[in-house]
Amino acid sequence: MTSSFQKNIKSLSRWTQPFPYKTACLISIIYGITLRGSSSFSVFFLPFIGAFTMIAGFFLLGYLIHDSFDKEEDERAGKARLWHCLARSLRIKFWVLAATLILPAGFLLPLSRTTIGLGGAEILAFILYAVPPFRAKKNIWLSVLLDAAYAHIIPSLLIAHIFLSLEKITVPISWWITLIAWQSCLGIRHYLQHLCTDIQSDKRAKRNTLATHLGTQRIRQSIQGYLLPTEIFCASLFWILFLGLWKPLAIGIMLAWISFRIIESMGKAKTYTLQDHIIDSIYLKDIPLLLCIPLFFIDPLFLSLLIPHLFLYFPKYIWQLPISYPIKKFASLSINYSIYYSRRYLLLRSEKESRKVHYPTYLDKKKRQEKGEKQGNIALFNIEEEKYTETYIHALRKKLPFGVHYFYGKNFPAYEYQKGHLISENEGFRKAYECWEMWRGKEGVYLKLALARSLIKYRVRCLLAQFGTVGTQLLEVQAQTGIPLVVYYHGYDAYQKSLLIKYQHLYKNLFQKAHSLICVSQDMKAQLIHLGAAPDKIHYLPAYVNLDLFTYSNHSEKTNKNFLFIGRFCNTKAPYLLLMSFAKVVKNHPETTLSMVGMDERGELWEACQIITKALKLESHVEFKGILSPIQIKEEMKKAYALVLPSLSTPIEGEKEGTPVVIMEAAASGLPVIATRHAGIHEILKDSQTALLVDEYDINGLSQAMIHLLSSPSLAYELGLRASQSIRNHPLLFGNIKELTLILKEAMHIAIPS
Repeated sequence: MTSSFQKNIKSLSRWTQPFPYKTACLISIIYGITLRGSSSFSVFFLPFIGAFTMIAGFFLLGYLIHDSFDKEEDERAGKARLWHCLARSLRIKFWVLAATLILPAGFLLPLSRTTIGLGGAEILAFILYAVPPFRAKKNIWLSVLLDAAYAHIIPSLLIAHIFLSLEKITVPISWWITLIAWQSCLGIRHYLQHLCTDIQSDKRAKRNTLATHLGTQRIRQSIQGYLLPTEIFCASLFWILFLGLWKPLAIGIMLAWISFRIIESMGKAKTYTLQDHIIDSIYLKDIPLLLCIPLFFIDPLFLSLLIPHLFLYFPKYIWQLPISYPIKKFASLSINYSIYYSRRYLLLRSEKESRKVHYPTYLDKKKRQEKGEKQGNIALFNIEEEKYTETYIHALRKKLPFGVHYFYGKNFPAYEYQKGHLISENEGFRKAYECWEMWRGKEGVYLKLALARSLIKYRVRCLLAQFGTVGTQLLEVQAQTGIPLVVYYHGYDAYQKSLLIKYQHLYKNLFQKAHSLICVSQDMKAQLIHLGAAPDKIHYLPAYVNLDLFTYSNHSEKTNKNFLFIGRFCNTKAPYLLLMSFAKVVKNHPETTLSMVGMDERGELWEACQIITKALKLESHVEFKGILSPIQIKEEMKKAYALVLPSLSTPIEGEKEGTPVVIMEAAASGLPVIATRHAGIHEILKDSQTALLVDEYDINGLSQAMIHLLSSPSLAYELGLRASQSIRNHPLLFGNIKELTLILKEAMHIAIPS
């Protein structure tokens, strides 16, 4: 019973989701009658509540009747129905709820023979439609009319009669005819659209409907060509007859706005759904609001209708308002803590069982606090939260012995890991505040102040910026707090010409204000000195490599000669040159394959490489793996014969790599490496001793190196073994975290102003 209930709980939305769009027209009618009668809010309020609850009760009653007699067909169609999974006692409670919603209408609304007759007609329509032996829903033509009657026509007549009686307004018969015509077209259109949406389940249930009989294409053409234009004409005529003669300005504004909305939607999606079509959007959002606003001028208390009205019909936008964020935050925290304390102290569950999915976050926070108390806190800054190529940065959060508070952001590190934006999670509020700052000419001032306050709150003793560009963003914050700044350069941030021109003055200031600069290659150290950095501030330290994950294995005995490329598809890694070289290898060794792991941000170069692969007729030899996790990369390395990375300095921008982490990971795994004499690569690996290195852009040299390694498994074994030993014995690699810790501790010893 329980598992079945959980499986079908989503069907509850079937009872609630259509309610807003079905009630929108009814509320519009109520607003229109009240506007014409000019009643005060005190006269309007109780009948409005009574009408709203009565309609909700009728709709719930209709669904209960339908679901009670549709069990067999729903099971054949594979439809989930919550009703069939409920216990008998709970079903009775739902019936009582429906009756409870309908009966108060007798106390809040004026009863008459017409009112009781229309209420009875609504219940009769439900019975005729769904209950045996009638089951009019099995008649493909009668079902359309009955559905439109109980869903739209009768409720609109009932509501109109009640409020016209309250306001003592008499309307001509033509008004009633246009109301019935409008609601008939609306009800028929919605029902036909519903049949088109459910055609597959109806076929499985062997249910004969207009959609299965005529086909969805023919029905949609009929809606577009005949039914929808008729509905728009009847709706327009209805409001003109009712409001136009009395308030021409109001109806003029309404028609002008609706015309604008229709013209605006032209050329967009032409599918007919319950809420996505422009006409339904106008019914749902525009007409009720346009009628609601003039009521404020009759009685200011009508303003109180605006809040529930907006929550009912504009929930998506309401939750974007600044005031909604603290409400949501408070509600979320209240619920989460209530659940936690109930599990922990009432049910006596363990900490892990009580927190469940939040337990890893709790452990991470607890460990950070313990480290911070022992060794002090640092702040780690990056551009992106968790970029798949930056495993060496993500490892620092866990490996460093400090309490690490992680901040990130593209233009400024405005986000704190697992906590969100420093100012507000509400995007609307942030945009409003940005506009306010720009108007005052103090763009970004409050954001930097918010970061500075967070750093002081966490008692941060050192700032570690990943990439030089991030370091420049922290200069003002560093000046405000007096916290020492350490900047880690990795590649493009030290070489790219356009970037160096843009950051020329900022870099000079950074070189002066930063306590230390870290670079991943000796070549980069020389570049930073050339740019103006003091040599005594620069530390050479390659990026962190997880030597525990990438363990040694012998790759020379692989029968499947598979070369491996790993990295972002960017110009500095030149994957297209590898494909050109590999084409020559395949001519001599047709059994050879190449696996290419990674992808560029937009996928443009990745697709270009696939085009080149197709042009070189290498489709059967090259496989593009896309983005993989570190564990998956480890497995790819295990299966490979050698790693190939043709890194180069780009001719226009002069961009370079630092010391590619994947080179060091492959070498640690005993995977033979074929690469170029580029940047820090030849500083870590030596040609013919621990790798085969060729010149940049040397396509022939690269292909010859691959062919040479294929023909000499013994060389592959020796290169892999010596490379693994070299990496594991390198003091800056096996002791990487220790070296970085010493650099940070040295910076932390500087006195920080309180």
